[in-house]
Formats: sequence, C-alpha cells, structure tokens
Amino acid sequence: MGWPDIAIWAAFAAAQIADVLTTRRVLDQGGRELNPVVAFLMDHLGQKWWMAKLALVWAAGLALWWFGLPWAVLAIAIVTGAVAMNNWREARR
Repeated sequence: MGWPDIAIWAAFAAAQIADVLTTRRVLDQGGRELNPVVAFLMDHLGQKWWMAKLALVWAAGLALWWFGLPWAVLAIAIVTGAVAMNNWREARR
C-alpha cells in the first residue's frame, strides 16, 4: 500500500467522521436527516445510529477496494466530504 492508497483512506475516514459530527450538530439545532438510509438507522437505533452508519459505509468502502475500485472509495470520500461541508454551513446559520 503506497501513499496514494493511504491518502484515499485518510480522506475517506476524515469525510466519514466529519459527516457524523456535522450531522449531529445540525440535528441538535433542529435539522433533519435527508438520507433515507441514515434516517432509518436513526429511527431504529436512536443515539447509536452513527455506529451502524460508519459500519455500513466502511464495509462498502472495503468491498469496493477489494474489487479493485479505489477510485470509487475516493468518490465516496469526496461526496461525503461535500455533504459534511453542507452540514457545516447549515449548522452555522
């Protein structure tokens, strides 16, 4: 595993953590979850929703990597990072 691989996984991890933290902030301010899968997890798992969300996303990332699709892992990181940025903007309102 070379530095590009490490960079992809670092971006993936950072984006996932940022998404969870900013989502929690928006929810604390009265916002709502727009992703129906995560909303389902929230409805059924309560405060522990984020553990299942991270487990699912990491499982997907590892599966994509295993199938030789590192670009897809990076794409998830980019999209999730954009979602976290949007959450951050919403939380600042």
